[in-house]
Amino acid sequence: MVNKRVVVVGAGVSGLSTATLLLQQEKEIKVHLVANHFPEDLSGEYTSPWYVVNVLYHIGIL
Repeated sequence: MVNKRVVVVGAGVSGLSTATLLLQQEKEIKVHLVANHFPEDLSGEYTSPWYVVNVLYHIGIL
């Protein structure tokens, strides 16, 4: 078995979308997000704090 690992830099709309698509398409993959801010951070520097709800819904957590 091959270990597939991917690092996605950024947790904005593009980074979270990329991570979500990878997890949906590849069953044996580990995705690591690297970012200064994540959706739960209510920082003015983070441009999409509510996008995580959409991502969690699509991957089946919500």
